[in-house]
Amino acid sequence: MEKSKVFFACMFVVINFFACSFGSKHNLSVTNNNVIHSDYVKDTINGYGTKIKIFGKDSIYSYYSNGNISHIAYFIDDYPIAEKSFYENGIVSSVDYHVQYSKDSLYRESFYPISGKLSIAIWLKDTVIVTDGNPIKCHEFYTAYHENGNIKTFGYQGFVDGQGMSVGIHSNYDSLGYLSKTENYIYPVKKQPYIIITEYYNNGKRKTEKIYVNHAIHESDKEEPIGTWKYYDENGKLLNTEKY
Repeated sequence: MEKSKVFFACMFVVINFFACSFGSKHNLSVTNNNVIHSDYVKDTINGYGTKIKIFGKDSIYSYYSNGNISHIAYFIDDYPIAEKSFYENGIVSSVDYHVQYSKDSLYRESFYPISGKLSIAIWLKDTVIVTDGNPIKCHEFYTAYHENGNIKTFGYQGFVDGQGMSVGIHSNYDSLGYLSKTENYIYPVKKQPYIIITEYYNNGKRKTEKIYVNHAIHESDKEEPIGTWKYYDENGKLLNTEKY
């Protein structure tokens, strides 16, 4: 009888994990400390984890062959609230928050494998960016970081013709914090989408300005130059142009 209770309890947790929709975010402490609780029941039916640990708030744990945790799925009242993944060395690799779609909600964080420092943060957004007269609804804003903590790049993601695409200006910085490049993703109403890529000197002056057809919308990485490319010296003086 007791074995039957355990079996059905495991089934209930696993079914709810895959069947429930995203819930609202709850307070969750994210650390690189692997706290192992001693009370658990063996899990022989869940292909996702090897054990289900029970300590007030049910969680599904899975492990690497060396015994370190590889993944934790967190629940409150059988409702999924977050998932945490680990590198094999025990450092947290990513945290996914199961949140309802709303603007300014932290959705995902990723971390560097040795230092454990934040590498990428993704926020859910509800923003419209107008590119060449065409308003594009954006659903995500991401910021990537160098391992020293300085910003590496940031920008919006939105849907264009049903595909998730980069939208508007994405800025890139070197590890010292200098702006190195911007990528402006533009989607005109009647013309083909294009990208304006501008490179910068460390003094902030433009170095080059190049335009490409945005073939990513066709799921291609083809580079097709168009328009007039411009080249500048460190004082901002135009040195040369190329027409395509």
